[in-house]
Amino acid sequence: SDDDSRLVDAAAAAPVEELLGLAPGSIGKCLTHMTMVAHGQSITTTLSAEKANYAKDATAKAVYNRVFSWLVRRLNQSLEGVASEGRTTVMGLLDIYGFEIMKTNSFEQLCI
Repeated sequence: SDDDSRLVDAAAAAPVEELLGLAPGSIGKCLTHMTMVAHGQSITTTLSAEKANYAKDATAKAVYNRVFSWLVRRLNQSLEGVASEGRTTVMGLLDIYGFEIMKTNSFEQLCI
């Protein structure tokens, strides 16, 4: 139908697939289709544009969450046991909740 979703620019998805370790061409199907398994049979349907947009946003938020958590974990590991004359080395990170809710996000917002 006219409301079905589709990937407009497959070339733009290629770097994302590479970074996430996905097979070439797979992210488009992942974000535009849903597969349900019932009684041993799988049924794949095309998502509406609205649901595909939601899937894209949810995927981006999940990736951001995992990268941020990984970064915090790595920083904590690198600072373990680092002390000098009774002082402990501390590094603070601030994750500003809500920047992803804005209509248009910019690189500067990500850097804040």
